[in-house]
Amino acid sequence: MIQTYYRVLHGDLAVTYKKPKSNVHEKFVTVYGKDYCKYCQKAHALVDRRPDAVYIELEEGFTPRSSAHTPHIETSKTIPIVFVNDEYLGGLDELTKLFNQ
Repeated sequence: MIQTYYRVLHGDLAVTYKKPKSNVHEKFVTVYGKDYCKYCQKAHALVDRRPDAVYIELEEGFTPRSSAHTPHIETSKTIPIVFVNDEYLGGLDELTKLFNQ
């Protein structure tokens, strides 16, 4: 859990509180791909360096991270398939742009 701190001033006294950051506004990236795909390998390398992202290999019997991902996975004609939270983002180009922001 990411911790955030905020300061409250009470007259001349400043108090610092530690508060867990809400997960609602955080971006979590999920990437689905295959090991033989060079674009998926690049996406996997980008994701491996980040604590806010996960790479899932598309293989027999895999489980999507979210049921909201399933329709895009089943109909996608290209890989990798990238989601931010439950929203479809695109492929490697979009992932690279997102991480370079």
